[in-house]
Amino acid sequence: MRTVFVYVGLLGLIAGGLVSSGCDDIHIGQKKDPDGPDRMLRIMVQSEELGTATDLLDVPGSEFALDFDCDELNPCAPYFLLNQLVPKFDCVAGRCTDPLQVPQGGIPVGTPMDMATHQVRIVFEKVPASDIEVPAPAGSTYPFVLKPNILAVTGPGGTPVPGDAYLDLSGPPKETSDPVLSPFGPALVFHSRGSLAPTTTYTIQLNADMIQDRQENPISNQAGEILTGMRTWTFTTAAAGLR
Repeated sequence: MRTVFVYVGLLGLIAGGLVSSGCDDIHIGQKKDPDGPDRMLRIMVQSEELGTATDLLDVPGSEFALDFDCDELNPCAPYFLLNQLVPKFDCVAGRCTDPLQVPQGGIPVGTPMDMATHQVRIVFEKVPASDIEVPAPAGSTYPFVLKPNILAVTGPGGTPVPGDAYLDLSGPPKETSDPVLSPFGPALVFHSRGSLAPTTTYTIQLNADMIQDRQENPISNQAGEILTGMRTWTFTTAAAGLR
């Protein structure tokens, strides 16, 4: 019995040591973030109600562009669904169509009957530091929101678009089975409280100086060039009902 007691006691000490070590660092076992700046990978403008998604950084030749060369022997393959439907991955003039590139007619807004809201998702390679959040005011949809002046969307004349800005830690940064139902992330998100107007140009405003990753690295563009100050990107919406 004494031998058993000593054996069990040793196991208890070992187990206790493991538990104690785990309590000291909650990140043990997690994958370490890559060194360097937190790269901005995508700027998505999407609508769950409309089942649409567009990446403003997805231009021909960019890192995640899907407009590959194609022919009869090298057809275009579907890489994901959009709202559970297969989007067009057609071979046109020797190039695959990329359903995430900005549509020729502009970002779809639907019709007033759709009552569609839009998300602007600025997707990063690494998780941004959570010190950019504050408790949300009473009545908000989200428990935490971004600090003021980090992320906003404005319309003509600089008029702010009503909406909520928050940090979404979920989602894959590079690949997904459905960008609408499993959005890219981690991301800073602006979610409009109502529909965007048709045939209107909007401006995304991001204060790069207020954002870092968990190792206090600054943010950068896809090429790794550090971003500072207030950065802006514009997009134009399509005519009502055009998708």
